[in-house]
Amino acid sequence: MQAYRRRHCNLPRAHQTSRLLDILALMLVIASIPYARPLAAQDASVPPTPAQCGIPGHHALLERMTEAFGLTCDQEQKIEPLLHSEESVSKPLLRFEAFTPEEKQAVMQKVKLAARRQIRPLLTPEQQKKMDDEI
Repeated sequence: MQAYRRRHCNLPRAHQTSRLLDILALMLVIASIPYARPLAAQDASVPPTPAQCGIPGHHALLERMTEAFGLTCDQEQKIEPLLHSEESVSKPLLRFEAFTPEEKQAVMQKVKLAARRQIRPLLTPEQQKKMDDEI
């Protein structure tokens, strides 16, 4: 542990931040690879809620995306782990006290955009346009 600290903790703050961002982005990409594949066109009926698709718990962002983009159950089941990965990266970042509020906001925006890049291929062209308009 001391060798790690000597090697990495004496780096300039900007380099540490950049390195952390690279590591977090890589973690998010790796965690989402199994779920990235395009879907067929979807039904135009009322989108099911995550609970109706067998996804336990309350997922406010997934529910909002389902309502806004009209996600199918198949899409919800593939997107939920991606949102969970995003949250598992973003929550610790919010508690990381070495960042200024501006740095936290910049990192959070990068994490959000990285997650959306992973979600985008799972959407139909119409849903992709809605997501692009939202971002």
